[in-house]
Amino acid sequence: DRPPPVIITGPVNQTLPIKSIAFLKCKAVGAPKPVISWYKEGLPVISSPRVNLTTNGDLIISSLNIKEDPGLYTCVASSRSGKSTWSSYLSVEMPNNPNIKFNRAPDKSKYPTAPGQPKLVNTTHDSITISWENSEKLGSLPFLGYSVEMYSNNMTHKSWVPVAAELKENIVLFQNMNSVLVLACC
Repeated sequence: DRPPPVIITGPVNQTLPIKSIAFLKCKAVGAPKPVISWYKEGLPVISSPRVNLTTNGDLIISSLNIKEDPGLYTCVASSRSGKSTWSSYLSVEMPNNPNIKFNRAPDKSKYPTAPGQPKLVNTTHDSITISWENSEKLGSLPFLGYSVEMYSNNMTHKSWVPVAAELKENIVLFQNMNSVLVLACC
C-alpha cells in the first residue's frame, strides 16, 4: 500500500474585507497524482461566477460577501491511495471596522523552501533516527521549526499523523517504534 497524498501547501486562516478577493491555496503530491477538491463547512464548493476552482487546485473567491463566504474551508487531496485534508477559516468583515485586524495569506516568496528528503541515519530494534538538509531559503516569515509526520498501514484510520512539531534541528530520534513507518518531513 502507498501512503495517501501529502498536502505541501494548504490554505491559511484569513480575515478579509467585503468585496475583496480570497485566495486559498492547495498543492499536493503523491503517487498516483492526487485530485484536489474543496469543501465549505463539509459541503462541496461549487464553481460560480464569483467562485473559481482552478486547475492547479486553488480556490479563488471574488467580491467577498459577508453573509455567504465566511466559514471553514477544507482542501481534500484524494487518490486511490487515500486522502489528506487541510482546513482554514475565512472571515469577512466590513472594511471600516476598527476592531478587526485584516490578514491575508502571505506571499509565497515569504515562505521558506522545503527541506531535503528525510534520510535514515540509524536504526535499532525499536528506534530510528532521521535527518534532512535544512531549507535553502528561510524566507521573511518567522521560522517556527520542522514537523515530521508518519503513515502506517497498522493504523485504523489511514492518514498522515504528526509525530514531531516545531523541531529546530534537522535530526530527530524516534524511540519505542513497533511498526513499519513511512516518514515525511516538511
